[in-house]
Amino acid sequence: MDSPVTVEERVAQAVEALQARRRVPHATYRVQMNENFTFRDTLALVPYLDALGISDLYLSPIFKARPGSTHGYDVCDYSELNPVLGTWEDFRALAAALRERDMGLLLDMVPNHMGIMSECNGWWMDVLENGPSSPYASPLTSTGGP
Repeated sequence: MDSPVTVEERVAQAVEALQARRRVPHATYRVQMNENFTFRDTLALVPYLDALGISDLYLSPIFKARPGSTHGYDVCDYSELNPVLGTWEDFRALAAALRERDMGLLLDMVPNHMGIMSECNGWWMDVLENGPSSPYASPLTSTGGP
């Protein structure tokens, strides 16, 4: 009869599996995504980048940014793709093409701030409309500072 696997053994097995899949990029290529260069445009580059020896594609921010953003760093919703870049289907096709060539994908993002100059950021708008009673507002915990 097999003895039960402990939590520690399961964690060790999971860490070992992750380490076995870990990849270290050795040659990256950065693509600045925008309405003039989409997931489909990037997909067309994959065979060329592979031939160059690129190991990993590095994409600028791909999540929903304020309308008119040229760089994508003013994200207003991390749960949606920027519609000017394409659809989830387009993104999945790009990811699959990279995977077929054993290439990796790096996503650029700045999670510590979001674009607020547009109504596309529902969380920010809720704080502006409801102030401290917004579920997205957190009370300041100050010890006498500004």
